[in-house]
Amino acid sequence: MGESALENAEKRRDRIAADINALQAKIEQKRKELERVNAFISDYQMFASGEPELELGQTLSLPSVPVPIPKKHVNPDKEIVGDAVERILRANKRPMSRDTLFREVMREGLDIQGKDPLMVFSTMLWRMPKRFVRLGGKVGYWLTQEPCPEVNYVPPPPPPAL
Repeated sequence: MGESALENAEKRRDRIAADINALQAKIEQKRKELERVNAFISDYQMFASGEPELELGQTLSLPSVPVPIPKKHVNPDKEIVGDAVERILRANKRPMSRDTLFREVMREGLDIQGKDPLMVFSTMLWRMPKRFVRLGGKVGYWLTQEPCPEVNYVPPPPPPAL
């Protein structure tokens, strides 16, 4: 009973993390939209009032437009991370823990950052259920469509064709 409760909690944690990531992306999109609207309003006010004539050496002071803060780091696409994870799992020939996979992915030169890089990594794997499955307990991640006799994992049957 304890294992299923833990698995349920971990699944819920992963869903919540995915929801947070989606909301943060939406907030960033709205911030950019707000910046565009503010720039338009600023330009509109300047042009609506007419362009003042400038004398030699005089400069026009324009209202300041907020400069967007560039993202410090862009994580690699989840499919690129997935390709690395698949290579690592196939080379290892057995499931691996999230932490171990994360270290191996970083060794391959993929830099995953964020407030909680391990959670970012987990969310990437969670978003690829056709490629990776998280096996219960402390077994770790494995390839969804590959059997793993060492841990008695049998892939689910393919969905029926429509």
